[in-house]
Amino acid sequence: EFTIYDKELKEARGKLGKLGDDRESKQDGNTQLHSKMEDLAKKIQDEQRLQAEIRTKMQTYKDDIEHLTSETQTSHTLRTKLELEIQDLKAERESGSKRVDEMREKLAGIVDQIETTETKLRDTILPRYEELCHREQSTNERLATADQQRKELYARTGRGRRFDSQKERDDWLKREITKLDSSVKDKNEQIDKLQKGLHDDKSRQHEMEKYMDDLNVKMDTIKQETEKLNKEYYELKRGKDEKANERNAMWREENAIQQGTSNTKDELSRMEQRLRSLTGKAVLNGIDSVQRVLQIFQDSNKPELRKIVQGYKGTLIENFSSDDKFFTCVEVTAGSRLFHHIVDSDATGTKVLQEMNKHKMPGEVTFMPLNKLDTYEQVEVEQQHRSDAIPMINKLVFDDRIGKAFHHVFGKTLICRNMEVATQFS
Repeated sequence: EFTIYDKELKEARGKLGKLGDDRESKQDGNTQLHSKMEDLAKKIQDEQRLQAEIRTKMQTYKDDIEHLTSETQTSHTLRTKLELEIQDLKAERESGSKRVDEMREKLAGIVDQIETTETKLRDTILPRYEELCHREQSTNERLATADQQRKELYARTGRGRRFDSQKERDDWLKREITKLDSSVKDKNEQIDKLQKGLHDDKSRQHEMEKYMDDLNVKMDTIKQETEKLNKEYYELKRGKDEKANERNAMWREENAIQQGTSNTKDELSRMEQRLRSLTGKAVLNGIDSVQRVLQIFQDSNKPELRKIVQGYKGTLIENFSSDDKFFTCVEVTAGSRLFHHIVDSDATGTKVLQEMNKHKMPGEVTFMPLNKLDTYEQVEVEQQHRSDAIPMINKLVFDDRIGKAFHHVFGKTLICRNMEVATQFS
């Protein structure tokens, strides 16, 4: 019997050793698979992030293409308009050139006629004209001399025959003198009127000169203002162009931000779906109901209700952070407790729950009142084993004021390097 039991014991030990080896190999395989899964998850996240960036860039490029297409169409329209104007100007220039050629031909004919006429005038007509002018002058001089002689003869013979006595002659002379005096007076009046008109004309001339000077000053002022306005116009136009460029840059930046926001919303939606698959609809509805209750308390004017809002600290998952490589450890340790609600006291949780029931709000909620939680003594690791195992609580970052909740959940958990170390500590 001993031999049989010994043989069975050896076989059992052999099988146990073999199972241990298989377990270690499978454990190593599981560790490698887990590492590969983490690497693949990171690669998937990187690829999704890269796809989001590519979509953002593609949308930005698409918007730039549309903007450039619009500018190109505008440029083509302007170019076509300028080409038509250039064609019109060329046609006008060609027609103007034809008219210029015709006018030059007519001018050449007229110049030839002028030269012919000047030659004829210089050779034939001018000598004849000068001869006739000389003859006319001589004839006029003889005529004037003869007329003067005739008048003197009439005067000598007429005076004696015209008047019968000296008194009649004197009376005629007086009448003539009176007529001459009246004529002189009229002439003087005309002279005075002409002098007054001349004076008035000089005054008006002076006024007009002054008015012209004022107009010149105004023209210079207007010219300076026009130059100033033109300068301001070009400055404003340049500023407008700069603002247009800034607007286009801001427009592209806005499109990129909108695309990034859209990608973030998509990623948030995927995360929410994943969260719902992990937690369940009832838990998420409970979180939404608690937020609505807190909003009701916040909007009220009662200090005791606002104090309840201050006593609510949020869910456990909202109050700490850790390294990415510890996410799996945290999730496995806490489980659904990640979505438990931390409150300062059980009274605060009771008030929130009563308000939810009062308004018949959906969802499931679990409160962690800090005044009622049991805190476990933190697991300590000896110095020689600290390279293989660490307390999970040491890898979490949280507010010490709500530290009791984290010690309650994570205080008795160690993060071990492998299964053997975990078995030793357990």
